[in-house]
Parts: sequence; C-alpha cells; structure tokens
Amino acid sequence: MAKTLVALYDTFTDAEHVVQELIEDGFSRSDIHLALDHTKSRTAHTSSVEWDSAYEGANLLDTLVDLGVPHDAAHAYAEGVRRGGVLVVVESSDDRAERGMEILRRLQPVDIHERTAQWRHEGWTGYDANAITSTPTSSAAATTRRSQEQARSTTRAADKGARTRRVEGQEEVAIPVVQEDITIGKREVERGHVRVYSRVTEQPAEEAVRLREEKVTVERRPADRPATDADFAAAAKEAIEITETAEEPVVTKRARVVEEVVVHKDVTEHTETVRGTVRHTDVDVKREPETATETKRSTAPQDFATYDPMCRKHYATAFADRGGAYTEYEPAYRFGYELRMNERYRGRDWVALEAEARRDWELRHPSTWERFKDAIRYGWESLTGTGTVGSQAARPMAKEDFATYNDNFRKHYVTAFGDRGAAYTDYEPAYRYGYELGTNERYRGRDWVALEADARRDWELRHPSTWERFKDAIRHAWEEVGGRR
Repeated sequence: MAKTLVALYDTFTDAEHVVQELIEDGFSRSDIHLALDHTKSRTAHTSSVEWDSAYEGANLLDTLVDLGVPHDAAHAYAEGVRRGGVLVVVESSDDRAERGMEILRRLQPVDIHERTAQWRHEGWTGYDANAITSTPTSSAAATTRRSQEQARSTTRAADKGARTRRVEGQEEVAIPVVQEDITIGKREVERGHVRVYSRVTEQPAEEAVRLREEKVTVERRPADRPATDADFAAAAKEAIEITETAEEPVVTKRARVVEEVVVHKDVTEHTETVRGTVRHTDVDVKREPETATETKRSTAPQDFATYDPMCRKHYATAFADRGGAYTEYEPAYRFGYELRMNERYRGRDWVALEAEARRDWELRHPSTWERFKDAIRYGWESLTGTGTVGSQAARPMAKEDFATYNDNFRKHYVTAFGDRGAAYTDYEPAYRYGYELGTNERYRGRDWVALEADARRDWELRHPSTWERFKDAIRHAWEEVGGRR
C-alpha cells in the first residue's frame, strides 16, 4: 500500500538536497514531487525532478487532499508554499516509508504545527491561493473585502471539518455546553536521598617514656694475700645467680566520645502558581436556506461523550498507574474515535493506517505518539459509530473485562513462569494483549496458527524483540477468554 510523505522547507537549496538524497537512496524520480510558488519573481531553479502542474498554484491543495493529507494539514502546507517555502512530496511503499521519513527529517524541515500557530496568531484563517503577503493597502474598501473573504474562508473551513447530524421527528434537541473545572491537588514525591556513613580509621600515635634496664657485669680483680679457711670455704663448689631486670612500655587504650553528628530535616513551604487550560463548549447557531432535497432517514452516530465512561474505565485499567490524569489521555481516545468515524480509513486495519494516523496526531501534538498510541488504538478498535463496543461482539461473556480473568492469569503465571525470576507485572501486558486478541472482532473464528503472524507483528510494534519470551502467556489469555481451553 502506498504512503504519502510530505515535508516543507524554507529554501529551495534544502529541498533540492533532500531530493538528491532520496534519489541516491533508491526512490524513483517519478515518485518525488516539488511544489513552490512560481508567481514570485525568483531566479529559475534547476531540479532533479520534473515539474507537475498538479503541484502548482490552486491545484496544490486539491492534490494534497487527494493523496490523503488531512484537510487542515493540506491548507497549512499550501500556505507554506504560497509564502515562499518549497514542499517535497514523496509517494512511497510501506516498506520504504520509514526510510523516506528519516531522509526528510535529516535537513530539519519546517515544524508545520508551530508555523501554523504563528500564522494564526498573525490573523491567518486558511489557505487562499489569491492572497498576498505584502503590506496591506490603506483603502477601507480593500480592508472590508479582505475581512469578508477571511470570514467566508473561516466559515467554509469550519463547515468542511464539521460533522452534520440531521434531526427529524423531534421538537427539541439539547446541545450540551461543557465547562471544564480545574482542580489542583498535592502529592508527595521523592526529591533525593541523604546518606550518612560512619567508619573507623586508624592513624599513628606516639609518646616518649623513660625505661630502666639492669645489666650484670663480671670483672676480675688481681689479689695477693694469704688464703684463709673462709677463702677455702668460699672456693668450694657453689653456683651464684644474679637476676637482670628491665622495664618495657605497656600500651592501654580508652575510647571516648568527642563529637556527635546529628542528621535532621528542615521543612519549608512555598506558594507555587499552577497554570492549565480548561475547555468550554461554544455553540454557534447558523440558519441554512431551505432547499428542496430528498429526506433520507438514517441512524445518527453517537457523539464521543457516549463513550466517555468506557474510555475512563480503560484508562483506569491501562494508564492510571503511569502518573498522568485522564484529561491528558482523553484527546487520544477522541482521536481514535475520529479515525473510526472517518470514511477515509474504513475497511483498513491498524497496521495499514498507523503511519498516517501518527502523522495526523503529531501535527496536533508533536512528539507524543509513543506515549498515547495505545489509547488511540483502543479508541479506533473499540469505539464504533453506533454506541456499541466493537470488540464486545467477540466476547463470550459481554460484561466481563480484563480484571475478571486477572486471578486466573496470576495462577497461570505462578505455574508456568514463576521460576524464571521475573515478576507478574512483567507478564501482565502479555496476558492483557492476549485478552485483547480474544475480545477483538477482527480475530473471530480464527485459530492460533492463522492469527499468530498478525498478533506477533502488532505485539512487536509495542514491545520489540520480546515475542518469543511472552507468546505463551499471550496464547494462554487468548484461549482462556475465547473459551478454547
């Protein structure tokens, strides 16, 4: 399936460099298109691709919409070209789309979301091929005509993007006016740790002390006198022993507390201003002229508010432990609902539309796809336009949800994986995914061999390179929920 890649650059040089890299990487010249404003006086450019009239002037907007670019994004890109930018459009196959986007991002394309916000702040309301960017004339008539044209353009854009619901057979219709209130609470978070360590160290110590030592000295004295009986008696066999003594130092140590280290916390309070945004429903009433058209009765699709309790329940199960409030995830559920209601995506599976859905989402909420894509997918897969849950038809017990099977899954974890050294929380996403497979209408009537390839691809998109580790848990949940065990 073909995909359309679009990027806007401020200069022709940057766009030409991107085109050269795309061609060198194997993209066909016939699949690459450049759009720039030829009405401005500029030096003629030479390009590696041929010019196509479908990408010039007033044709550009219709061409982008036909290629699948969302209406608002097409207006923004066309306005960027009208203001002097250069648009690179690449028609790519699925397997080459990621590589193409990598090349387009390499030379820092214009952030179209940020640029559109800047234009709207300056008064821009929508793309007009006949508009001019020069200094406006001082003529009051010209100013009035321009204001009227902007008002009509705004009305057309609002009407084109709105969903019309015809009401028949009712005398009164209530349109809820929603006002959000913001509540600021407090929670305690850790900001760091202080650890105090104590240890024993040794250092040399010395002190001088006087010591006494005895030593026996033997000396011979010459004598010359007559010997007496006492001398003979003393000369008899006899042993004389004299003891030498000496002093040696004796070391004794006594420990004393000389200092105390006291650790305590100082608590301070400060006032912090927390800012947020709240939404309010504005209702504009416009009377349409009467026309003789045939009345066609149809069942009106339910508004997103009908599914809000369902989305809140899914949020509490899947995302509440991540620290974000439901109000942060509500736009993602709403976006998934809008995908489901869009005729453009009818009959397509998630793998086929994910890249386009991501591009549309990133235009509104840059760099947040990975965080919210699971909520978006839930909205797309589970919410239909008739007030029912699309996956419920496949459930053997319609009122049961994942929590009903949680005890069963925990028992299976203990038996099958408890000795692998991982906690149940590591395997819970796998059981939850198997539960989703078992309750998804898309897989009704298929056995495991038939759906394993699709299931593995979807799982790897969320948890790369982990299928072999968790597939047994996924299959157990799929079989348990579907009554196949």
